[in-house]
Amino acid sequence: MMKPSNLCPQRIFAAFVVTALSVISAGVIARAQTTGAATINGAINDANQAAIPAATVTVIDVDTGVQHIYTTDSAGLYSAPFLIPGHYEVDATAASFNKVQEKGITLQVGETLTINLSLKVSGANTTVEALQVAGARVERHQGLEVESQWKALPNLQLRANATLMDARTTQAVDPAWVGKPATNVAPLAVSLQEAWAPRALPGATWLNVGTYSGHKAVLPDGSVDLPDYWQWDTALRYEWTRAGLHWTGRAGIDNVTDRHYWREAPMATWGSIYLFPAAARSARLGISVSW
Repeated sequence: MMKPSNLCPQRIFAAFVVTALSVISAGVIARAQTTGAATINGAINDANQAAIPAATVTVIDVDTGVQHIYTTDSAGLYSAPFLIPGHYEVDATAASFNKVQEKGITLQVGETLTINLSLKVSGANTTVEALQVAGARVERHQGLEVESQWKALPNLQLRANATLMDARTTQAVDPAWVGKPATNVAPLAVSLQEAWAPRALPGATWLNVGTYSGHKAVLPDGSVDLPDYWQWDTALRYEWTRAGLHWTGRAGIDNVTDRHYWREAPMATWGSIYLFPAAARSARLGISVSW
């Protein structure tokens, strides 16, 4: 039998990979990470780069026609969290300023994009709004996001994020939708992350992520909801240097408990609704080198 003292870090990492793969159901093929929400944030300034507070920022999902409206804070900053990956347009306007648009924005899974806009002074503004497409609506999002990081031990870091969101429809082609919860937006979303670097294996980090999302409205009239869900993802990262090359190996399992649930329910501009399930338990393996 091999003694623990003879186990080199590379063998321990290889053993973890074999163990991780053994818990995956037969026939499951390694896939990309499950679909995750994305964020667009930025600053609204004037021509002299001075912040513009209380500016109105509209984030438009070009694929579905849904509009998310936000107001900049005292520093001219805005944040649009929990967006579905896709194509977007960001508009900004404020009293005595012309409207500015940023088009052709592509948002990837889990990505955070910074879109800063500069407004020019105008004598007068005229805004014409038209809701002519089935399913078109304007939504108002108000909420609170709290994040905390804690170094519990020298080799253990914890991070928690929670978002409370009140999102409702303010304009719609169907008056019955007005005042109802915005579709595909959870009133509560929580994420817990843990990173542990075992002292017995220098260069290794064990990562765990737990996510929870509250129920989401599927239909604009609020008659159908997606139930709440939670998911656990785990991964091991191992880094080492040899012959002047820095290597990083990664092995992970998404949806460890292989839970089955509906994750997203976006609505298209023509009124159709799509249901996207969570990906089944899947493995990720990767290795990179830098010099």
